[in-house]
Amino acid sequence: MNLETYFETLLERLEKSDIGNDGKDQNGFFEPTRAMLYQRLNLLRDLHGKPHAKAMVRTAWQYVVDHVPPEWLLMDAALKREIETMLA
Repeated sequence: MNLETYFETLLERLEKSDIGNDGKDQNGFFEPTRAMLYQRLNLLRDLHGKPHAKAMVRTAWQYVVDHVPPEWLLMDAALKREIETMLA
C-alpha cells in the first residue's frame, strides 16, 4: 500500500464513520470536525509527495492524528517509514 491509497482508505472510513461537525476547538469555539478532516485528508492525499508543501502536510497530519480514532492509524512498517519520510 502506498500513501495515496492509505489516505483514500482513511477518507472512506471517514465517510462511513459517525464523526460529526459538532466539535469544539481548545478555546471552546465551534469547529466542523468532519469537514476539516475531509479537507486535511484530501490535502495529504494530493500533496504528500510535494517538497514545498512540507509545512502544510505536517500540520494536516497532526490534525488527523488528533481527531481520528487511533485504530484507524495502524500501519505496517513500510508505510510507517513512508510517513516518517513525508514528515521529515
